[in-house]
Parts: sequence; structure tokens; C-alpha cells
Amino acid sequence: MTNATAPETGNTAGAGASPNLVVNGGFERRNYADDTLPDGWSRDQSTRETALLVAHDAGLALHIRNLPDGGAWQNVFQNLTGIHVSRRYAVSFDGWTNGVYAGRVRIVVFNPTTQEEQRLGGLPFAANSWQRYQFTFETPPTLNGDVRVYITPDQYENPAAAVEIDNLAIVPE
Repeated sequence: MTNATAPETGNTAGAGASPNLVVNGGFERRNYADDTLPDGWSRDQSTRETALLVAHDAGLALHIRNLPDGGAWQNVFQNLTGIHVSRRYAVSFDGWTNGVYAGRVRIVVFNPTTQEEQRLGGLPFAANSWQRYQFTFETPPTLNGDVRVYITPDQYENPAAAVEIDNLAIVPE
């Protein structure tokens, strides 16, 4: 279930700024067991070959591409801590696609018992040059699972689709 306190590892943008609830939203730290995966993130149906860290702006970004046969969603996700009920949050990120399909950042409540998702918000991004994107979402009065952020290509059928994301932040409004 979702932790209702502020994360100890969240980033802040400066004095008085709200903490970023995304751990490693800049994707600069690598997972110690798999250096192709950002620390604090998990794969869902994706592999080392389809979801990996790549060089971007003298640092790293997350790159996700579809399978050669287009046979399954390629997702990377993180369970968010510090989320409160009945509260509005702002999401911002830098995104890029190779122009084949859009990418998508989506926020859901995921129930691990039933494997069901309740969508809270999301935004497709489709520019084939790096662009800044923003959207908001509001949590419901009760949370019956973990609040997750997913990053994925918007379609899985086309094997040529690829997206990249960097500087992901989720902060309370």
C-alpha cells in the first residue's frame, strides 16, 4: 500500500520547494544489480534490451522501445511514496519520440491483489525533438493499492516505436 509520509529520498528544487515524489526522476543513478535500469525503477514486460539508460545532456535518460515483433507493452514503473488522498499533483518531464508513435506517462492506483488499475491521469507526448510536458492529476478519497507512475510507448504493435524521458517530477500543488 502507499506510504502517506514524505519520502526521505525525494529531491527538492530549492528552499521552500515541494519535494519531488519521484525517486531518481533524472535517471542519473543506475540500479546496482542491473546497470541498464535506473535505480528506484522496475520493469513490467520490458527487458534490458527494450528499457535502458542512454546518454542525454551530459547525463542519462530512460529509453524504451518496442519488441521487434511488437508483441507486448514495454513499461517501466515506480511506486510513489508520499502520496496523500484527495490531493492534486503536478507532473512534469522532458520527452522525445522517434516519430513512429507517441510515448505516455500515466499515473494509476495499482491493486496488487486484483491486478487492476484505476487511472488517475496521463499524458501522451509525440515530439521528435526534446520537449517539456506537464499535466496534473488528483488522488481519490481512498487508495486501494499503490500509486504508480508508468512510462511506455503509447502503442506496442509497431516494432519501430521508441521514446525517451528525462527530468520526471511529481510534486503536490
